[in-house]
Amino acid sequence: MNIKLKKILIWDLPTRLFHWSLAICFIGAVFTQESEKYRLFHVTFGYTMLGLIIFRVIWGVIGTRYSRFSSFLFGFKEIKEYILSLVCNRPVHY
Repeated sequence: MNIKLKKILIWDLPTRLFHWSLAICFIGAVFTQESEKYRLFHVTFGYTMLGLIIFRVIWGVIGTRYSRFSSFLFGFKEIKEYILSLVCNRPVHY
């Protein structure tokens, strides 16, 4: 019996590139924060991160099915209620 498993990717390429680019820019900004010599790199990393976040917000509205904000497991209301439950020391368990 020969069963072939089909690989299904949930996150699309733009979302994957966004996450990796954001991580690289963040690490780059951390390593260039102390020296005046690397200030241009630091600022470039920061503006690139801003552009990436703007892209992700737009992609979260118009992107593919799994990259849209509407497909997230929990909505903003549930997240807010969960944070409030933590602050009140009565965490909700799922």
